[in-house]
Amino acid sequence: MVEAQRAVGQLLNQNLPLSLEGVRFVLDYYAERQPNIKNKNPADFVDTRFVRKLDEEGFFKKFIAK
Repeated sequence: MVEAQRAVGQLLNQNLPLSLEGVRFVLDYYAERQPNIKNKNPADFVDTRFVRKLDEEGFFKKFIAK
């Protein structure tokens, strides 16, 4: 299992910031079925405090393959 985690860790981008453009893409997709979603602000659906705190504490660095 550890070896598999290392292999995957070497292939993945370890710095994956949240993209408001990505959230917009999802909102646009759902707006095709629910038009009231079209004018929503992507930032209203995102709270980065927890991820930012984990990053500051080095949580994600534990998973980076060496």
